[in-house]
Amino acid sequence: MPIAIQETIVPLKPYPGLETIDFSKSSLYDELSKRFGKKPFISDMVLLPILASEQDATLLKVMPRDPLMESWAVVYSQDKKIMECCHSLDTNKFAFRVKFSYDSEFRTS
Repeated sequence: MPIAIQETIVPLKPYPGLETIDFSKSSLYDELSKRFGKKPFISDMVLLPILASEQDATLLKVMPRDPLMESWAVVYSQDKKIMECCHSLDTNKFAFRVKFSYDSEFRTS
């Protein structure tokens, strides 16, 4: 049963060879940690409740206009470099946990 549609953009220059990895067998963060010593440190995320479009409903096997959670995120490593930009549409099959960081170097306002 599908639970999400996710699009991830990762800068390839700092991670040579990343595009050759079969991510159906390994996770992005495991590979970034194992091959490049990079781990996610902080994520800046926006969550929006939306209703499923016809196309998204077909892909996620839900009804059109069923509630979905849309998220937009930028994930940073410890050295404050962007590791990943992600857009996701999630069904209500799991919960989100949000942890705030008040580190002044990451504040945007």
